[in-house]
Amino acid sequence: PNSSSSKFSKIVKTTVKTSQMGVGVHTQKDLTRYVRWPAYIRIQRQKALLQTRLKVPGAINQFHHPVSKNLNIEILNFAKKYIKETREERKVRITKMAETKTKIPAKASVISGINEVTNLIEKKKAKLVLIANDVDPIELVMWLPSLCHKMQIPYAIIRSKSELGALAGLKTCAVLAIDEIRSEDTAALRSITDKIAVEVNYEKTIKNHGGNTLSLRSQRKLPSVEKH
Repeated sequence: PNSSSSKFSKIVKTTVKTSQMGVGVHTQKDLTRYVRWPAYIRIQRQKALLQTRLKVPGAINQFHHPVSKNLNIEILNFAKKYIKETREERKVRITKMAETKTKIPAKASVISGINEVTNLIEKKKAKLVLIANDVDPIELVMWLPSLCHKMQIPYAIIRSKSELGALAGLKTCAVLAIDEIRSEDTAALRSITDKIAVEVNYEKTIKNHGGNTLSLRSQRKLPSVEKH
């Protein structure tokens, strides 16, 4: 036993860690700043940085502050009752119309498309307008809150265009409108519009500018600049 242990004891040798130049294993460093990121990541980071540095007008800044999470969930749950009919449902409805030879109207559902929603708002037929907060370019929907406010139609800025797209049977959707409400949902709609009226204050949000935030380096320089 002693001879075998002495025989294999020299296979693995313990090395003493030294701090000499080029000797020893160096501690792992964070090399994130040396990574060559793809173009789309660099662009979205630069865009996010510019949005914090530059002064953002209130018309754009309001899209950075959508409705609260609880109200967002409540609105989407209500809108799911008016989800657009699928191709299969439409096929079944048309087949029944052909068999019975009577007109079967489609169920009340959300209206998608900027032009269609705009027409409903201008005619004051829309009961509720839902606008996505992450539309790109933002100019597509930037004017909708002002139009809704002018026509006295309740609107809400929802947290994701994919959530609205799921209601419209699409991948993404910029804006939705509900124009027909079933009688049993009247109280639920009134409750939602009351909460929106409390949370969404157009007169206040349109005057609140965003961005205009200094970097950490500039913030550290401020005290010395103010002294001089």
